[in-house]
Amino acid sequence: MTAEARIRSRLVALFSAQATSGLFNAALPSRARPERVRVDGDLATVDFAVPGGDWGVAGSTGVRAFIQQLVFTATEEPGIRRVLLTENGAQAVIGGEGVVIDHPVTREDVTGYRANAMNESLTWRTEPHPPVTVTSHLSVDEVAPGVARFVIDTGLRGADAKASLGFTARVMRNDERAFPDLGKWVLAVSVPDARTSDDPFRSVGRTPVVAVGVTSTASAVRYDIGLADQRPWRVAMLYEPLRVVVDIGGDPDAVSANIALYQPLFGARVRQGALVSGMIRAFEARYEYRITDASGRVLVDEFATASLGTAEMWGSFSLPLPPLPTGNVSLEILLRSPKDGEVSESVFTSLAVVP
Repeated sequence: MTAEARIRSRLVALFSAQATSGLFNAALPSRARPERVRVDGDLATVDFAVPGGDWGVAGSTGVRAFIQQLVFTATEEPGIRRVLLTENGAQAVIGGEGVVIDHPVTREDVTGYRANAMNESLTWRTEPHPPVTVTSHLSVDEVAPGVARFVIDTGLRGADAKASLGFTARVMRNDERAFPDLGKWVLAVSVPDARTSDDPFRSVGRTPVVAVGVTSTASAVRYDIGLADQRPWRVAMLYEPLRVVVDIGGDPDAVSANIALYQPLFGARVRQGALVSGMIRAFEARYEYRITDASGRVLVDEFATASLGTAEMWGSFSLPLPPLPTGNVSLEILLRSPKDGEVSESVFTSLAVVP
């Protein structure tokens, strides 16, 4: 089959695929159907037959999910990174909200993350140390929905783990035609003075991680984390045992350039003492958390300290919710400028406090 035929075949399948438990296929109620596909370089133009101009998709969330699925499905074809959606041979206007599609988009354009939250590289240097043996493990959606956590573990504790572990992390486009099993992007994490017995390749297939490749030399171990798309990632150093933790993704509304709020989730029902947790890069590790009620009245406005501050590497934070009246509240994590004390960055989530 040609690339055009493969892309159309995947899209046709999308419009009849029943989602597995816990997932949702936004294409099922749509009245539109993929008609023609044209490929020019890394661009796929997909024309849909839309009866009467009615796509059959409604609501801002439904339209957003629908466009995400179309773009991700079309770009499953190796080498295709951009998609232009058209309607009956002309410009597409999708949903009752009237989302106008007037230019090609990539996966990164439709995932909803803030552009300034995208890291490119991070290097953490340490003093030379004896070679260490490392192992790795991966979890998806366990730390928080949408978060993939990759852990490089030395197993060292106590006095043996007092020093940090050096590493270099860098994200780059994957050459899909040369390495089709690694997806669109690769987050390469290299650990010097290390060795491992990890399997050389693990297929994952759970967004955002496609697979993990491992290369071990006499001087370093390199992990190639293959990604379905480029999304924000963070690296922290945790202890007991000493390990490098790489977190990828998270709720787009709870992730900014220097804050990633993991728990509680948006809309969660919580009780007094529920944990607030995530990762943060804060000057001198100091951050602020503020809780307001439905009328905007400030209930709590306090400062707390993360595990690491004033560094390119991220620190972790965790604190219990203080006593709060029942009802809906907003929780905000804030950073203030060390120069003038003004709020420089924040993320927030809405909660329902129950007895």
